[in-house]
Amino acid sequence: MDTPVVGALLVTPPYIEEVPRRPLPIRPVLVASRDDPRAVFAEQERFGWVWGVELVDAGRGGHLDSAAGFGPWPR
Repeated sequence: MDTPVVGALLVTPPYIEEVPRRPLPIRPVLVASRDDPRAVFAEQERFGWVWGVELVDAGRGGHLDSAAGFGPWPR
């Protein structure tokens, strides 16, 4: 069954040198922690601005992964 993607949850995407510099074709939500050792919050803010997505500030939650007690996010 082909179902179009209409949204996404981006949780602390990793830093990459060259991010796509245009709004994404879907309306994802980007969630970032202010003290994630693997993702600088300022970069997450830049991703949100460049991609035209909502940034949710998760506060000081460290790295947001299942080992830290976050997730899974089945939907």
